[in-house]
Amino acid sequence: MIHTTRLPVLLAMPFLLIAPVGAARPVQGEVVVDATGAAAGTLSGKPARLQITPNGSKVPILNPDSAARIGLKRGWLNVVAVVGPVRIKGSTAVIHYTAPGTQAKRRIGWFERPAAPGFDALLGPGAIAAPVVTFRLHPASAGEVVHRLPLVDDGYGGMGSAVMIGKPRLLLRGALDKAEPTANAKAGEVIQAERGGQWTGSSRALPVAFGVHRPHRRFDLARPLAIGGFPLPGLFIRTTGTDTESTDPDEIVVTARKKTKGTGVIIFGRDALSTCSSLTFDKARKEIRLSCRA
Repeated sequence: MIHTTRLPVLLAMPFLLIAPVGAARPVQGEVVVDATGAAAGTLSGKPARLQITPNGSKVPILNPDSAARIGLKRGWLNVVAVVGPVRIKGSTAVIHYTAPGTQAKRRIGWFERPAAPGFDALLGPGAIAAPVVTFRLHPASAGEVVHRLPLVDDGYGGMGSAVMIGKPRLLLRGALDKAEPTANAKAGEVIQAERGGQWTGSSRALPVAFGVHRPHRRFDLARPLAIGGFPLPGLFIRTTGTDTESTDPDEIVVTARKKTKGTGVIIFGRDALSTCSSLTFDKARKEIRLSCRA
């Protein structure tokens, strides 16, 4: 019997219903990658070019050609990623993989569209067994200030942080494959109500995942956000989307009969991180550190 599960899209897909077959083998030390996230590893014993990203999932997501190259076949648990009106079929399998500081056997996924063009697979900090994962963004400058945020492990949704704006808790993610800071429609509603401001410019189609673009528009805040001392004067907010259309990350149906409530998500892109030399996920201390120019 074939089971199909619809999954949320947050640059990488949170595999909410899929348990790992085996935990990644723990290691000591720190894994350091540059802003491209490029890293060497293996998939089912075959050499692979991996991309490690701050907003990636705990579950490695392979590109379809890479899945075919190592001989993966669609299994009993099939999945669907939904990006706005676009449905992207996928499947899962259990494989051995290695990455910097990591040897693991667990379930991975792949889809009909590539998740990481130019690479074989996309991984988040949660897919790396090392207790500390650091992204070197730019050369360090003298007198940098370290901004500290609580690390929130969203399970297979990946790792990030969270902030309370009014009553709702909004999830925070860092993304190096996107330039602009963005908010999904859920987060946009909260930010507009609590911070005020005004729309500027016209709507723009910005990338979300799998090459799919969705409309956003710049919103300048009357009262800028300061998240962990890190300023955010404005951002691009998803301008269309409803829960039933599944246009927002984390709002997608996880079974054929039940929907999850939408979650507000803010994504810090390269522009917001342009003054920072490093972004560190310290899983042991449950802390995210941004080292940035004062």
